Formats: sequence, structure tokens, C-alpha cells
Amino acid sequence: MKEKLNKNGCVSQHFIVALSVICIAVHFLLYAYLNFVGFPRYCNSDVFADMQLAKRMWEQKTLFPTVWGFGNQYFVVGTPVLAALFYGVLGNINIAMAMATEVMSVLILLSFLWLLRGCGESLASRLLGCVLLLFSVVLPYGSYAMNSMLFFTQSSFYSCYLITMFVVFGDYIRIRNDSSARIPAWVLSMILCFATGMHSLRQTAVMVLPLFAYELFCGLRHACEGSPFWTKADCPRLMRVLSYGLANGAGVLFMKWLDVPISPIYSSSQGASAAERLQGKLTAIGTALAEITSVDYLLAGDCSKLLTVVIIFILAIATGGAFLWLARIRRSESGTEACWALCGIGLCAILLATVVTDVTLRGIYLFTWFPLVAFSGLMLVKRLPEWGRNLAAVLVCVLSLMSLLYCFAPNLRETAAGEETDAQRMSNWAVDNGYQYIYGEYWGTAPQIAVWADGKLDAGCWHGAQNVYLAEMANTPKDIYSEDENQKAVYVFTAADEAQGLERAKARGVTLTKVAEFGQFCAYTSPVQLMQEQ
Repeated sequence: MKEKLNKNGCVSQHFIVALSVICIAVHFLLYAYLNFVGFPRYCNSDVFADMQLAKRMWEQKTLFPTVWGFGNQYFVVGTPVLAALFYGVLGNINIAMAMATEVMSVLILLSFLWLLRGCGESLASRLLGCVLLLFSVVLPYGSYAMNSMLFFTQSSFYSCYLITMFVVFGDYIRIRNDSSARIPAWVLSMILCFATGMHSLRQTAVMVLPLFAYELFCGLRHACEGSPFWTKADCPRLMRVLSYGLANGAGVLFMKWLDVPISPIYSSSQGASAAERLQGKLTAIGTALAEITSVDYLLAGDCSKLLTVVIIFILAIATGGAFLWLARIRRSESGTEACWALCGIGLCAILLATVVTDVTLRGIYLFTWFPLVAFSGLMLVKRLPEWGRNLAAVLVCVLSLMSLLYCFAPNLRETAAGEETDAQRMSNWAVDNGYQYIYGEYWGTAPQIAVWADGKLDAGCWHGAQNVYLAEMANTPKDIYSEDENQKAVYVFTAADEAQGLERAKARGVTLTKVAEFGQFCAYTSPVQLMQEQ
């Protein structure tokens, strides 16, 4: 009887492994199809900025092009660096960014698998953890969702931070369980800590400070139990954590020494009273939390039944994980539980940073939410009987696939149909007529047109109709606004900013000439340069 039960358990484990692999494969095949076939159609404005940066990195053979306006971060191991290398080999910036996206997406899952292996999870649990990670990223608007910048359709700004976090946490969990040196893992962790320290303070907030805070918490827990705060046996682990912090801090200081110009993106509440600033920051926190959890879509009132179930299910997983961790707060955690705590602290650190600084908070900055959900799911599944674990795994895989196909169905149909868009027609016209620059609004005009030219057009941007002709200096090139460039540029408007653009040009004594119109886009030329730095 016992042998039969063991055999049945083995079969069910094989089934869960196979189902998880199929689920992961479907996700990646869909993302690869959209990346390589529909990339210009769905390229986010921020991702296009990364492409412009990658192109200049390769052309100038430097990570810090002199003509680039960096925003809140630099890039040393990020997706643009990989895209620059692919661009150097292929000479095609769109394919280069698509390939870089795919590689970074794979590295996210590989590093997460490595972390879970260090936590002592079985193969079935590790693969289920990856499915949970994919499942946690609800994309109700398909490729248009901001979360797709992380997983996996346009794995751009934040993938390098997540990969670093998974590698370092994996090294930390291993040294926590076994004091063996593991030099290769430590060296890789140090390199990534240093490199992401050069990027910005974001890695410090989501990874380094949580490690120190967690060690302090564990020490306090020991002290409350009457044990020594730390013992000699803790030294290898503490030295490891200290080395991460020193490497990350060294990266931050090295960038200060290099003194590469940067234009931080701050919130607009700097001039308000203290009470108004606090209210604005709390509102921003609520908005960001709603975005990262997709609750904003749930509250919009037009959420489908399927996505309503998915979003509520994910929230229930995260809530259940929190209750489980709090219920065991006085006991030593397993590796998975420790990782849950680290992600939770990282999430709180970003929220706290929003309160004490004026840096703008966007929902995607809270990307530690996604692994938090995955760790919560693994913690909950372990408490179930075997039949419950199998049922939960099947439910997660099925819901994940249903959610994925539902969210991306419109994108798949559009990509397969291949209909020419207004942006594509405007881009083709601009290239055919010898133009090199598109000036227009950042989120809906200039990048969306320029990306169709596959590197033949650059985008110069303003933010919103109220800022027409005020050139955005963060995350954009700075060398495209001279009088010479103006002769090779067209100003493209939509109904939202055309009247404002014509009025402001007239106020400056300039008459614009309409040269093309394709659907919602109207192109004008100007005899003088109208773009000005903010």
C-alpha cells in the first residue's frame, strides 16, 4: 500500500513538473512572438528611450554617452547594455532590443530557480514558484500594461535589479544554511551589487537595506529569547551581508566620482506645503500599490470576471503569506520565508523612500511585489496535504494560462493581422522624405512613430499638451535640438496638442507648415528651432 502511495505521489509530481514547464513555455513563446513580430506596435516610450541609449552606447563605445540625458539611473548591467552589444553585431536596433528582452527574461527565471534551489525547494516547487512569478504579473491591457516593462514583453528598466536580487538572495540563503565559502556565487553577487550600485540607489533600497534590517530583526529576536544577539557562528553570514553593502556602496561612490550628469525625475509637489506634500505622497503610494497589484483595473468597474477572479486570488495569496509569516514571527524562518521577509522589507523601503524624498513614485518601482506573491504561494502550498498541493498547482497553472491568453488576445490578433498603423505610415513618410527627427509628445506620439523606422529616426519629446516645445531632458538624447537638426525634423501633433503647438509657435512669430497627415497624426515643419530645454 505504501509503495502504491509513493508511486502515485511520484506520478503526480511528474505531472506538476510537466504542467509547469508547459505553462512557462507558453508564456515565453507568446512573449517571443510579440517581441520579434510585433515589437514596433507595442514598444513602450521608455523602452524606445532605452533603444536610443543602446544605439549611442555602441556608437560611442561607452556606457555613458556624452549626449544622453540620464534620468533617475544609469545603466551598467541593464537591458540597454545587452541591447547595445546585440546592435553592434546585428546592426538592427529593434531586433537587438527584442533579443535583449528575451535574454533578460530568461535570466530572471534562471536566477529565481537558483534562489529557490538554495531555499531547499523541490524541482516541482521551484517550477511552481516560476509559474507563480509569471502569474503574479497581471497584464489587463496586454502589451500596453506598465508591468510588461518588467515581465517579460519588454523586460527593460528593472529586470537587472530583480536578477541581482535573486542572485544575492540565493547566495545569502546558502551561506545562511551552510557556512561554506562558495566563492563563485559570492564574486558574482559582489559584481552585481557594485554594478547596480552604479545604476542608482534603488538596489540599495530593495535589497541591501532589507538584508541589514532582516539581520537586525533576527538578532533582536534572539535577544528577546534570552540568547546572544549574534554568535560566532553568525560571522560568515554577517560578513557576507556586509560585503554586499560595501560593494553596493562602492558602486554608488564610484558614480559620484565619475560625475556623469543626471537629471533626476522629481515629483511636482516640491513647492507645496508640508501637509500638501504628505497628502500627495500618500496618494502616490496608494496609486502605485493599486497599479502594481492591478487593483486599479479591478476598481475601474469594467474588469472581466476572469481577471476579477485572478486579481482577488493573487491578493488572497499575498495576504495568506503575510498571515503565515506573522504567525511564525518568533521562530526561525525557512529559506523561502526569509526571502518573503526580505521582499516585504524591500517593498516597504521603496514606500518609505517616497515619503522622505521627492523622487516620483511609479507602480512598477514596487516590483518586489511579484516575488512576494510567489514566495507567499509556496509558503501556503507547503501547508496543504499532497492532494491539495497538486490541486493548487493545477489551479495556478490553468489560471495563469487563461489570464495570459485573455490579456494578450487583442495583441495577438493585431500582430497576426499586420495592419499598417497611422504611426507606421507617418514613420515611413518621414524616412522616405529624408527626415531624421520626430518632435512630439512623449507618451503617445514621437517614440511610437520613430520606433517603426528601426533606428533611422530619433525622437525629441515634450510631456503633455501644456509643455509643447519644452524638451524633456531625462531619458532622451540632448544633441537633437540645434538649428541644423531642426532642418531634418518634423513636429508631429495630435488633436490633444495641435492647437497649443500652433498657438505657441505663432506667439513666437513662427508660422508652421503642414506637410503630412496620417489619421490622428499631423506633421509640420518650422523655419526655426522651437524645442527648448525645460
